[in-house]
Amino acid sequence: MNPSIHLRIDSVIRALQEVVLPAVHADDRAVEQLQMSLAHLGVVRAHIDAAVPFERFELNGYEQLAVTLLEAAGRDRVAPDPQVDDARRELADILRAHHTLDPAGVRERSAELGWAIEKIVAASADHEDDDFRSAVMAELLRSERLRVDANRAMFLGMGWEPGDDLPDIASIVGTSAEGITVDGLDVVAQPVEAQ
Repeated sequence: MNPSIHLRIDSVIRALQEVVLPAVHADDRAVEQLQMSLAHLGVVRAHIDAAVPFERFELNGYEQLAVTLLEAAGRDRVAPDPQVDDARRELADILRAHHTLDPAGVRERSAELGWAIEKIVAASADHEDDDFRSAVMAELLRSERLRVDANRAMFLGMGWEPGDDLPDIASIVGTSAEGITVDGLDVVAQPVEAQ
């Protein structure tokens, strides 16, 4: 039977702490980098079970943001503009596309949505409609708040901040999104299950 991923990470951490760290003690930079690597491995070890649900949580956030941005950039709300029209079309196509929920599929879809969202945001920054620009920025900031808190909670073990204001990472990624329809486009966000 193969050792679990948890056991393998624990073994790497132990080897680095007990063998490598004492051997590089004379080189301050090497010690610093090794300690940072150990801290990262500790965070990975602590959250490995939440990694897939966390990535799905981020995908849900991208999907919800994409739908809201499509609403803000709707043809009936924004004057025709080639840059906005192209960005809106691309984003809608990505949302309609079939995707898998395996980890690689989730990461790929998140990356595609991220790039398409960036194009809508860029198009809004160049647009003459103040209401459109404001709506896009407000929605972007609103949607990022939960993502920022989730990322802060995920890396709390690094010791960069106290985190007194953060909920537990499992309660964050356990949040499910509901299906949404925009301009006849059904977007059913995949449920996120805390593991």
